[in-house]
Amino acid sequence: MKAQGIDPALVVVDTASWAMEGLEESSARDAGIFLGGMDFIRKALRCAVAIIHHSGKDGSKGERGSSALPANVDFRVEVECDHAVKAVRVWMRKQKDAERRQAPWHYEGRECAGSLAFASISGSEYHALTEGTDDMAPRQIGAALLKLGQPVSTHVLALEVAGPEASVEEIGIVERALGKLAKGKLGAYCNGVGRALKWSILSGA
Repeated sequence: MKAQGIDPALVVVDTASWAMEGLEESSARDAGIFLGGMDFIRKALRCAVAIIHHSGKDGSKGERGSSALPANVDFRVEVECDHAVKAVRVWMRKQKDAERRQAPWHYEGRECAGSLAFASISGSEYHALTEGTDDMAPRQIGAALLKLGQPVSTHVLALEVAGPEASVEEIGIVERALGKLAKGKLGAYCNGVGRALKWSILSGA
């Protein structure tokens, strides 16, 4: 990289497991060797090095492998994703040279040019996407469907639930939250899947 005149500000190692080929992830000694290599890159290229490391396979909190990895980095960020609605919560778990932020950042992945662009959203918007709100409690959804009086699409129901003053972004968040809740506590109100999903008070609720 230096011979080619490449002068990066950041090198991303994706993932630690791949970069540790031949080393034992759970070994503190091997973790030290790996981190020494990362520090060599940092000094040689005079840049920051970000290491992507996955959590345990069982979905539990914390990283895989030796505790030496999280213990010997300058900062550590934990990314928590809800794949059903592409909502992401980001926690600052360690910040060596500054006060650590206690509250998470929240983002929503939105399709853009065949990929995902992550937009910052509020904590309440994240909660609406991942858990729903009081406006999306079964009783409220049932009342909205009674008012609409016929089977409707998720978009039409979202318009009713969000209200006439809601922005396009707010309606979109309600629509995506309904899509997730259709697989759970609101399942009795809908039939079909995807674009064919229809909501009705007659669906068995």
